[in-house]
Amino acid sequence: MRPGAGVFDRLFGKSKPPRDINELIHEIADRKRPLDYDELFRRLPALKLYFPVSASAIDNLPRGTPLQVGKDSALRAATAAVNGKTFVLLYASRSDKRLGEHYAEIEGMEALRMVMRIASADGLAIQAEGTAWVAMDKKKIGSALGVLYLVRN
Repeated sequence: MRPGAGVFDRLFGKSKPPRDINELIHEIADRKRPLDYDELFRRLPALKLYFPVSASAIDNLPRGTPLQVGKDSALRAATAAVNGKTFVLLYASRSDKRLGEHYAEIEGMEALRMVMRIASADGLAIQAEGTAWVAMDKKKIGSALGVLYLVRN
C-alpha cells in the first residue's frame, strides 16, 4: 500500500470500477437519479454501441472490418417512437438478441454526432439488455457535445 493511502481512501472513498452499462441504464429507467444520468453522459463518448444492419448493407464484409459511411453510401438507422418523437435506436450490448446476426458497432461520440446530423431524428435511445432504455433529445445531446468540446479544448 502506498503511504497515506488509508487516509486518502477514508476522506474520498475508494474508487469503484464503473457499473455495467446495462445496469446503469436499468438504474436510470427505474430511479431517474441525476447522478446516474451524469455518469451515462460522462461515459457515453467512449462507449461502444450497436445497431442492426441488413446483410446487403455490409456486402459480405468479413466480421470486424471497419465500415466508413460516406456521402455515397448510407445505413438505415433503426428508430423508436417515444411520445410522438423519433429516436435513433442503439443497443448497449452486442449480445442483445434483438440485433440479429448482422450488426455494426459505433462509438458513443460518433453516435451523438450522427444523431445531430439526422434531420428526421429527435434524439437517441439506448436499449439495455431486457426492457430498460434511456432516451436523450437533441437539445441534451447538443449540450453534452458542447461541454465535451470545452473540456477537450
